[in-house]
Amino acid sequence: MIKTRVINWEGRRARLELSHDMYSTEYKLAKKDQERDALIRSVPEGLTRVDGRDMRTDAQTGEDVWYYQNQGYSQPGFCKGVAVDGRGYVYVGVTIWEQEGEVQLAVLDAETGKELSLTPISAIGKVGTNGAAVRKDGDNYLLYLITNYQTNAVYCSDVTGVSAPVPYSGFGVDGGPGHPRPCEIGLRRGNRSGFRRRQQLLSDRQPV
Repeated sequence: MIKTRVINWEGRRARLELSHDMYSTEYKLAKKDQERDALIRSVPEGLTRVDGRDMRTDAQTGEDVWYYQNQGYSQPGFCKGVAVDGRGYVYVGVTIWEQEGEVQLAVLDAETGKELSLTPISAIGKVGTNGAAVRKDGDNYLLYLITNYQTNAVYCSDVTGVSAPVPYSGFGVDGGPGHPRPCEIGLRRGNRSGFRRRQQLLSDRQPV
């Protein structure tokens, strides 16, 4: 709740804003618990403490863990989005070193870390990856890749065949930008109605 009041401050007209957090302590703690659980659930294969000296050894068990590094064109790329499905595959969104004209989708074997495919996704201007998610749709598996910088968009690929992912024609324009849904749900900057709706949904949610 925010209240405003016009006051005289040393001969000058000024506006004083009073803000009060109406959420209870119990609600805030429950919200923090939800955020923590969501973060833990989003990490593929659980949490691992890795030895910083080689980045390949589990610090708790001493076992070797696989480590993926995209080779890139001139220099290695940046892995900035990870998702995993129930078939044993890990999907990695890669921002190439040049950060220009494309991003990449790598599919890995969850057990060995072996790269099964590396697919370039064309974009306009400076671009990077910002997140990835995969879901099962009937007999197909769909991978959503979020990009940022000059191209803020969502791309969708059919990854049913992990050796050769293809753009999913049922999303946007051949799997790329052009789908009207982002602005409908308020993801486009400046869409205040979508922002207010998300705020209302959050305020209506009860602690668990």
